[in-house]
Amino acid sequence: MAGRAGVSATSLPQGLPTPQAGASPQPADLPGGRLPLRLRLSRRRARRVLTIERLWRALRLPLVLLLAWGLLGLVRLPQSLPDLLHSILEGALLFGVFYLAYRRLHASKPLTEREIDQRIEHDSALANQPLSTLTDQAATSGPVPDATQRAIWGQHRARTLLALRNLKVRGPYLFPDWGSRLGLLACLLLVTGGVFHAAPHTFSRLRAALLPGTDDDTVPLPHVQAWIDLPGWARGAPIFLSETSGPKAPLPQGARLHVVVSGSTGWPILRGTGAPTLRALSPTSWEATAPLMRSGTVTLTVRGRQLARWPLKVLPDLPPQVTWTARPKAEGWRTAFAWQAAQPSGLKSVIVVLSWPPGRAHPRQVSRLSLPFKGHPQTEKTVSVIDTSENILAGLKVEGRLEATSLSGQTAVSAPVVFRLGSRSFSDPLARALIETRQRLGLRDETLHEAEQDLSLLAALPLPASLQLPLATLLVHLQTTRRKDGSLQPILADLWYLALYAEDRATLGPQMAALMARLRADQRAAELALRSMAGHQPVPLDQQTALHEDLAGMETALDHRMALMRQLAGQNGLLIPMPQGKGTPWHRLAGKIQTEALDGQTEAALMHLAEMSEMAEQMRQAGTPDLQELARQMQARAEARLQRRALQDLIRRETALLNHGQARLAVVQHKNDVVAQSRDISQMSTAELLRQLGMQPPAELEAQAPAPAPEVTLDPATEQQQAQQRQEDHATQKALQTLDRILENRGKTLTGKQTPGLLKADRDMQTALQALARRDDPQAVSAEEKVLQDLSQARNQMRQNQKAAQGKSQGRLGFIPPQGQARPQSQDQGGQGEEQDPDEDGQDPDDDSDTPASQANRDPLGRKLDNSPESDAHIPDRHDDAAQAIEKELRRRASDRTRPQSELDYLNRLLAPFRAQSGTGAGSGTTDSQP
Repeated sequence: MAGRAGVSATSLPQGLPTPQAGASPQPADLPGGRLPLRLRLSRRRARRVLTIERLWRALRLPLVLLLAWGLLGLVRLPQSLPDLLHSILEGALLFGVFYLAYRRLHASKPLTEREIDQRIEHDSALANQPLSTLTDQAATSGPVPDATQRAIWGQHRARTLLALRNLKVRGPYLFPDWGSRLGLLACLLLVTGGVFHAAPHTFSRLRAALLPGTDDDTVPLPHVQAWIDLPGWARGAPIFLSETSGPKAPLPQGARLHVVVSGSTGWPILRGTGAPTLRALSPTSWEATAPLMRSGTVTLTVRGRQLARWPLKVLPDLPPQVTWTARPKAEGWRTAFAWQAAQPSGLKSVIVVLSWPPGRAHPRQVSRLSLPFKGHPQTEKTVSVIDTSENILAGLKVEGRLEATSLSGQTAVSAPVVFRLGSRSFSDPLARALIETRQRLGLRDETLHEAEQDLSLLAALPLPASLQLPLATLLVHLQTTRRKDGSLQPILADLWYLALYAEDRATLGPQMAALMARLRADQRAAELALRSMAGHQPVPLDQQTALHEDLAGMETALDHRMALMRQLAGQNGLLIPMPQGKGTPWHRLAGKIQTEALDGQTEAALMHLAEMSEMAEQMRQAGTPDLQELARQMQARAEARLQRRALQDLIRRETALLNHGQARLAVVQHKNDVVAQSRDISQMSTAELLRQLGMQPPAELEAQAPAPAPEVTLDPATEQQQAQQRQEDHATQKALQTLDRILENRGKTLTGKQTPGLLKADRDMQTALQALARRDDPQAVSAEEKVLQDLSQARNQMRQNQKAAQGKSQGRLGFIPPQGQARPQSQDQGGQGEEQDPDEDGQDPDDDSDTPASQANRDPLGRKLDNSPESDAHIPDRHDDAAQAIEKELRRRASDRTRPQSELDYLNRLLAPFRAQSGTGAGSGTTDSQP
């Protein structure tokens, strides 16, 4: 067969299959065959290139339209249009671009294998279309080619494939002719001109052209005002913000950010906050508010541009932390609650929730007690002692939980504790029966019918009219409540007040019982009036009048009780200077209550009203031992006041001794100055000469022994005068030392503590005595200065010891100040005509040594500078000739740097009033020295 075909098997190219006898040849490019790799890659690349060219021809017109829109944006034409028209035009353009691109792409025909091969033949410069041989079929004489024909055609194809070694496919022909190239050049020139015209705002203008409602950077920025309002529970002024910086301090959660944007037709957009609220102030002004709930960066954007960026730190509003610090403890009819609570935003209220019986999931009785504290502290740790005798659970074991509420509204509950609630003990049988009936009725252990039977039995007893009538009235009230199914609270309140009246009548007598009943009624009416005033600003006049009458009734009852106590004290031989009228503490509290009620401070007014009630209760229980304790306290206060005045007198007399010693030193120094001025310069050493010139001599000259100074002698008359003065000062110092020791002993007896300042002053006085005996004035002056410092410390120590002693000895009537010691009116204390006991802070009315005004009116040694001829430190008027002579002499001495530093300091202090008047400094080379 090979011979007939004229082709031998060995003459075929390597890699091609050898035809087998009886089998049809399978050339490589026939279906099922495999083309060479270089041809497959060339065809794939040619397909991509032809696809790109077709896409370019289909999309170049839409791209030209988009380029034209961008060029218009560079010259600010689209963004200068109204936003609605801008959006319509851009929408129409985009629709036309996409529609045109779709039509052009849809109209293009799919690529054929022949087009791909022609592109390869064209780029590879192949002649006679060799790639068509791979797809052509051999021409045969018969209907079916024989094996020889197939082998010949396969060899032809194989030779054609061997010739396709350097196939090439060039890149896409996007601009094949000069027309398209000139169009490209024109587009480049237009784009370059547009970019050059818009620089450096090219990108912002393109963004504004493509995004309607967006401004580019050439548009003036709107004016921004931003501030942060703190929540209502947080105290503080609004915090104003700049464009780039936020507040340094953390903000409480719930603060609101306010932003006002002026000069913009677009609304502001806040990011990084809660849901903002937008409000249009005018066509070009907007207000946006948003809550701040978490930390982060808040950005303000208007018409696509960021106007402000604020990093904010927000403190989370956590629930309060409230715990028991000790188990509550009953103290008589009161209960002491030891607790602590903390919350960064401040505490609003702390309530004790009482449950009975304890340990029940659904208790039968729940009661709430409010724990008082001042203001809205962030941290509070205290022991609140509350009168719990009126509570229906008094005397029972209850389960208590603390419920704390912050100013921001967060609430937390503590762990439960079981304790016994404080209760009042009643000795009168009728009072005990009323209290037991009240408790059974309040705890639902007894029905209204059973309580009516109990009260009927009590009303049948032979009772006085002052008890029989209110008991009958209470019985009628109970029957009415049972028929109408009314509230039990009025019945329980009437039972309580009737039991208290019965107890007071049995123990204190009818007069005191009626007095306390009137006081409780006025207190209850004042409390109701205060609660009705809450939330009403301004307070109506009728409510103010009713509150004033109720408080006046309480004051009258307390004054009457004070008169009875004064009468009881006289019967026991006690003379106690009790206050009267406006000097009483309840008068001051009544004024505070009225002022706080008008200011809307209801909680504070209720606290002070409870304080007045506590005073009344203490006075109700006061007896002869309490009066004796009050007399002892007042005697101790008077003794403390006398000790402070004696110490003040001791300081004044010690100051006079110091003045005497400094005056003697001044005379000697004046003699030294005269001798020094008469000395020749040749007699001075180099170091002394440099010091006279106001210069500091070198160390080696300082080490040299100075020339011996001539001895200064005073005239006999001056010597005799100074000797007599030293003798008098020695005697005075000895007397002052004795007084110092007496004060120390009396202070130790009064307070039980020593005063270290007085002990130290005693030792320094002994040093001063020895110096005066040796005629050593410099050492005496130094010791007396130390004595004054010791006495100044002793004054503060004495006050602290007396305050501690008074705090420990507070009895039942410790709130009563001595008569005639009124408090000066203070605006911050509230109320009009307030009175203050000077013993409360341990300061005498005539002792102004520690007040700022008195310190400004004293010299560094504690002497008064009242600028009067009688003062011990009087300085004449500056325009007086004597004053000018004194100033001149003081400046001359202060300019002498050879004087001791202590003397220079004293001279500078004396020159201080002259400097204050003239505004000039001391003489040449002097510096002011602070004591």
